[in-house]
Amino acid sequence: MLILITAKSSSPPRKKSGGFTLLELMVVVAIVAILIVVVLPGFKEFFIKNRLTAQTNDFVTAISLARNEAIKRGRPVCLVRTNTNWEMGYRIFVDKSKLTNLSADTDACKTDSATGCALGDASCEIFVQNQELTGGNTLRTGSGTSSGSYGLWLRFNSMGVVVDRKNAGINGDYRLCRSDKIISKSNLIKISVTGFPISTVGTTQCP
Repeated sequence: MLILITAKSSSPPRKKSGGFTLLELMVVVAIVAILIVVVLPGFKEFFIKNRLTAQTNDFVTAISLARNEAIKRGRPVCLVRTNTNWEMGYRIFVDKSKLTNLSADTDACKTDSATGCALGDASCEIFVQNQELTGGNTLRTGSGTSSGSYGLWLRFNSMGVVVDRKNAGINGDYRLCRSDKIISKSNLIKISVTGFPISTVGTTQCP
């Protein structure tokens, strides 16, 4: 009978390397680069769109709230910008003015006690105040005058109708534009005479 005897190797067994080869690292780097080029712009657009939608919803909610409060209280309620442009902030308050036919647009929703609600006064019924829009987005009116209805303020009478300084019903709109000013992706907020806001995608001008 033939017996085979195998000699054991004197060298220790090879251990598998736990690292990456240069080729594997190059493949990983290439994949990461592709993901950055393809996926990152999509994420950026996602956040831009979500921010614009949230800001649009906030403004539409503010308009609806001002209208509802005017009807509920049986008194004029104002939605006014707090600075040069609407994107810098806005607030809602009860207009304490008893006048219905004002001589100038700037007399409506005025901040002095004679013709309107004193915004710095503790007795002033402010129930919403929105801060400046983030992301560089802009909120501008496409209707009315820069110093009056739609430009400076929205005034709802006790029936929820948007009225001008002479208490006549008016309609109009606002443009909520992205920071990149792409009009086809910005939002238009239309307000009917009866005070109902509707938002749609796409506007004719930015800002």
